[in-house]
Amino acid sequence: MNPPTSFLPAPRRPGRTRSFTLIELLVTISIIAVLAALLFPSLTSALNKARQTKCAGILRQWGLGFQYYQGDNDGVLPTYALGDNWQEGIASYLVTGTPGILRVALRKNLDCPADARRYNTWAYGTSLQLIPRNNPGAPQKMTSLRGTDRLLLLVDCEDEGVWDTTASTNGSTAVFYSRHRGVANFLFADQHVEALTPAQAQAKVVVNPNLLP
Repeated sequence: MNPPTSFLPAPRRPGRTRSFTLIELLVTISIIAVLAALLFPSLTSALNKARQTKCAGILRQWGLGFQYYQGDNDGVLPTYALGDNWQEGIASYLVTGTPGILRVALRKNLDCPADARRYNTWAYGTSLQLIPRNNPGAPQKMTSLRGTDRLLLLVDCEDEGVWDTTASTNGSTAVFYSRHRGVANFLFADQHVEALTPAQAQAKVVVNPNLLP
């Protein structure tokens, strides 16, 4: 009887390892470039939408600050008599610290994430006809206002307030629609938030409380 045969792998034949040719490499790079071009707009759109959604959440936090302030002050809104601007009046309801730290903390934690000038200026403005700069001693009482589902409380802005829903073109007191690719987030006096285009805002938003029916 013959002894068992040992099964060993056949030796490899000597040869060269195949590598990419220049044409194959260029084709691969081209395919990657095409895929990136197709995906980039979708990724950019998703990122912008995420920032807009986060901005809406931050506006709701500001709205809570207004509610807490009104609860402690017989229903009235903050005024410029409380500090350099209306934000000083509700800062302590949103963040903690000394007056100087409060402003820094507000801009760090409660500014619009899409604001390119974040930390250096305010990202949201109120209605300057609801909280007027020229008459800080006469605050509005929210409980006496009607139509709060249309009345502007805060909006994406490049300053501390707006006079109407006009789009900002030079960093003035106007609504900053370009921050969210053609829409701005509006916080209304009834605490709901909507993203509106300039045309939608003009049709719906009331900036002057005296014009409410």
